[in-house]
Amino acid sequence: MRIETEFEPELEEAIRAGEKRVDRRPIDPQPVRGYPLYNGEGMFAWYSMDDDGKLVSSEPIAPEGGGLGDIMVVNGGDLELRIVRIHPSQLFRMIPMDYVLEGAQFFCKGTHSPGDHREMMAKWFRETWDSIHFLTPFVYDNNPMVWVREFEVVI
Repeated sequence: MRIETEFEPELEEAIRAGEKRVDRRPIDPQPVRGYPLYNGEGMFAWYSMDDDGKLVSSEPIAPEGGGLGDIMVVNGGDLELRIVRIHPSQLFRMIPMDYVLEGAQFFCKGTHSPGDHREMMAKWFRETWDSIHFLTPFVYDNNPMVWVREFEVVI
């Protein structure tokens, strides 16, 4: 399936430069907290325990914005990306490599201390995320559940 996908112009530039290979989009509506499990059919459900200790599950939901193997057409232009992996996560679970895959190094060049560089990439991601989602309930400090879409450039 082909899906139209919007990226901020500077993020599209990072993709074209080969520096951004992952995209995070909020899951809307946010699932009840629990453990996401893939059902093998392109859907995820969240499992948790109720007050009686019984395992309960949400209704399965499909990732928004495309599934495995789908093609994302970026900003209606000539850049196409194939989704090679997709999974749910929370923003607070990001590690330094996640910032790199998001393209942070493209925007944070020139720092000298590894510790400073890691913090600079995390700060860049938080500020970029909030500049996109500032009028929504998905701001960084709310730690939303997101779809993490890893992609490869097709053309």
